[in-house]
Amino acid sequence: MAEGKSIRGSIYASALGTSGMIFDFLLFWVAISLRFPPGQAHVVSFIPAAFLSFYNAKAVFGRGQFRLSPRRERMAFFAVAAAALFLRGGVLATAARSWEWPPLVAVALAIAASAAVTYLGSALFVFPVTGLRRSEKVHWGMVTVLLVSYAALLRLFYMSTMELIHQEAYYWNYAQHLDIGYLDHPPMVAWLIALFTAVFGHTEFFVRIGAFLSWVVAASFIYGLTRNCFDRSVAFRSLLLLSTIPFFFGTGMIMTPDAPLMAFWAGTLYFLERALLGEKRSAWWGVGICAGLGLLSKYTIALLGGGVFLFMLLDSPSRKRLSSAWPYLALLVAFAIFSPVIVWNAQHDWISFGFQGPRRLSAPTQFSLPDMVAYLLLLLSPTGLAAAVAALSLKSANPLGRRKFLFLAITALFPIAVFTLFSLFREVKFNWTGPAWFSLVPIMAWQMVEGEGRLVAFLRRAWLPTIAVILLVFGFVLHYATLGFPILAYPKNAPMVGWEDLARQVEVLEDRWEEIMGEEPLVVGMDKHKITSELAFYRTKLFGEKDPEREGAVYTAGPNLLGEESLMYGYWFPEAKGLQGYANVVLFIGRNPQGLPLSELTRDGWHMEEFGEIVASSYYGISVAEFDYVLVRRASNASD
Repeated sequence: MAEGKSIRGSIYASALGTSGMIFDFLLFWVAISLRFPPGQAHVVSFIPAAFLSFYNAKAVFGRGQFRLSPRRERMAFFAVAAAALFLRGGVLATAARSWEWPPLVAVALAIAASAAVTYLGSALFVFPVTGLRRSEKVHWGMVTVLLVSYAALLRLFYMSTMELIHQEAYYWNYAQHLDIGYLDHPPMVAWLIALFTAVFGHTEFFVRIGAFLSWVVAASFIYGLTRNCFDRSVAFRSLLLLSTIPFFFGTGMIMTPDAPLMAFWAGTLYFLERALLGEKRSAWWGVGICAGLGLLSKYTIALLGGGVFLFMLLDSPSRKRLSSAWPYLALLVAFAIFSPVIVWNAQHDWISFGFQGPRRLSAPTQFSLPDMVAYLLLLLSPTGLAAAVAALSLKSANPLGRRKFLFLAITALFPIAVFTLFSLFREVKFNWTGPAWFSLVPIMAWQMVEGEGRLVAFLRRAWLPTIAVILLVFGFVLHYATLGFPILAYPKNAPMVGWEDLARQVEVLEDRWEEIMGEEPLVVGMDKHKITSELAFYRTKLFGEKDPEREGAVYTAGPNLLGEESLMYGYWFPEAKGLQGYANVVLFIGRNPQGLPLSELTRDGWHMEEFGEIVASSYYGISVAEFDYVLVRRASNASD
């Protein structure tokens, strides 16, 4: 009898789920027929289908003994439905744009993905299944697997469809000018981008895949560190924090020097714990290798070394290691790996070290401590920052032991203290403190399971809604940047969309004038590096196969040719040759007419041939940004 009821229940649940998916698909088909863009059509079809899904889920799961109040039930389902919508937007965009599937085929996969999120989310959060709630350990295990998987999928599906932000495009240009050093950062970010794009092509996904893999490496090391400090169950919870704390989520998707820094900072921390607290001599090799690779990623990992040295001075057993050869061997290995950057700096008047050191110290005085506090709230979330503060309380030393607590606390506090001091008289950047919080993740994860005090008890209740809000905010931003939303317009000159269409229209202009003049114009972006970097990438992505020697990074210059600062473009296009040393026809692209150098060019003997405006659109044809351009030709009698 019970078995028959179970079979009938399964059939009933399957029928309800299938009917909801068919209803969703039909609504999408109608919206597409009415000429809605696919990115908006799937939102239009999802909303009424979501209401049907709510009643379907209630019929399937609503008989468990763990019932929420009607208000909390609706709020929980709204959160689950929004998460399903955001993930399916990424699936739809990837299938339709990257894989070039027809919209109706792409949305079928997207609907299946959203149905899976809705089903699992309903079973865990909205109408909790009795069997899963009997054991808190089992319940949290399921929650962790689901949320870590969701965060990973959200990044992976949007990585290939969201246009590069200008920093990513700039570092892609690093990779097109491979070197052992650069003005503003070491070369690791360039090497990773070059590796993947050389093998798989110049696409957003393969520019960014190094960031995601760096996150995987970092998460593996912090999982191991947490397991060494506590146990596997706490280590498992650390993966949840690493997947959802804003800094770790973002650096696991956006390809900047922070991505590889994150991996090697975590690796250095793991091997240091093994060497100093686990007393594994062989771990010093790992310390040297990871620290050296970290220095190739970003110079700020040196602050971890400062924290470790302070810990060794304060910790008696570790202080004895200072008379051993092993720490110095690790230091030697690290500097051997880092030596290419030292060589590059020696060849370039130590410009990179000066850029990151004396130049920042000589910047105008600015009290930026309030900014730093605001950045911490954004990097960690208010709950995360409160948890980090709680992790530094002496109560955390009881389960850890004095030495482990001191190691984790000092390796976190030393870099943070340096940046806090710096913020009293100079500007601090948003992301500077990010890797320092790795040291506190093991304690924060432990507090999610155990811990004493009112604050820890409050944090234990606050983490799940905080994680839900973080994932929904990221999902909304990724969906908005990639697909937009019905009614919700983009702000004028939105920085994250329109670059691909701008590159396409610039290429049309170039081709027309190349046919007229017999020479391809040099493209110059008229801001510090954003326009130039984006155009170089998207011209290569769209047209590089047509003429790889004359597209993209090779033929897109910065405003340094007119005496403006343009970071590495000053090295890639030395201004000593002058503008005329690169081309006789130049196309300038700027955000407004006032930014175009018309008077200077006319004075120097250049003739204006065409002046106009480019309106760039998103992938689905929505106007998002306006640019002005001027095309000039060098007069035949102009002096060199």
